[in-house]
Amino acid sequence: YSEGHNWSAENAKNSNCVDTL
Repeated sequence: YSEGHNWSAENAKNSNCVDTL
């Protein structure tokens, strides 16, 4: 996720979307 680097780690875990770009 390039938009909003540290927007919501919890949401990222739920959506399995790791910002590795």
